[in-house]
Amino acid sequence: MKHTHEKVLLVFFCLACYASLYGQCGWAGNMNYPTGPINQGSGYEVFVQVRQDGVTNPGGQGANINGFVHRGTVSNFGGSWSKIQTSPMSYHSDTGNNDVYVLNIGPSLTQGLYEYTCYCTCNSSAQSWVGGLNAQLTVNAPLLVKYQNFNVSRKSSVNYLQWTTASETNNEYFEVQHSTDGRHFAAVGQVKGYGNSNMDRDYNFSHKESGTAVSYYRLKQVDFDGKYEYSGIISVRSENDRLDESIAVSPNPVADFLFVNGISEQAEYIVTDFSGRQLMTGSVVSGQGLDVATLSSGFYTLIVQEGAQKSAHKWIKK
Repeated sequence: MKHTHEKVLLVFFCLACYASLYGQCGWAGNMNYPTGPINQGSGYEVFVQVRQDGVTNPGGQGANINGFVHRGTVSNFGGSWSKIQTSPMSYHSDTGNNDVYVLNIGPSLTQGLYEYTCYCTCNSSAQSWVGGLNAQLTVNAPLLVKYQNFNVSRKSSVNYLQWTTASETNNEYFEVQHSTDGRHFAAVGQVKGYGNSNMDRDYNFSHKESGTAVSYYRLKQVDFDGKYEYSGIISVRSENDRLDESIAVSPNPVADFLFVNGISEQAEYIVTDFSGRQLMTGSVVSGQGLDVATLSSGFYTLIVQEGAQKSAHKWIKK
């Protein structure tokens, strides 16, 4: 099997695999590559669509169709594989006459570099491999602090931040950072951490800020050895600026499509996870649904830029 050294696209349309044998599997032309990197222990779902040549299947899983993820560790992308594993995928849903299969490979991966691809079989026929590039994934060290929530509210000219951690490892302190544009942040205070904890811990911080329509905040969590990680970004608007109330996202929690309403014209958007990594970007108009089906379950933020105004909206992926 050939391994190539190129950057993998977020959604990669695979080459169709045709064969003259009756009933051999073929790819429906769609394999989804989730974005990375991820932290050790995080979810990372791989989806593929499979069909059987010459067969029109009824609703539900097609008979004798199977999908597999084939993966290995690499010392550098494009290099030789080691610790190769093949794992079966589970039937997920139908899209027309195609069977969708899924496998969450994230929880089984330790820190390192990985490449993977997929193949399918029908009626125990020969393996039909995904054509084109292998997917590439970086798995970083596990997060040393796991958050339950991170919120901000405003009263008069004071912003009140509250966050809860589910667990902490070597957590010395949180540096609270503030921004007026959601991009450039400056420290405005520190809150001492609990060090090591396996129970919920609540934190609070207040910041007096005036003259800004929107305030953005994030946490820089610093370990005893100086290593640090950033939280996701949250925002709050002044009482005189109501863009957050005019724009709404639904449903929340969401399984597949997240709908954005209340935009007066086309706006730019960014989807980030709780650690602040950008997962999706693009343009959106009011009433448009954003396809978030392939994102792992968890907390996310949708940042909407409409003209000179920007707002952030938290939501949950089922």
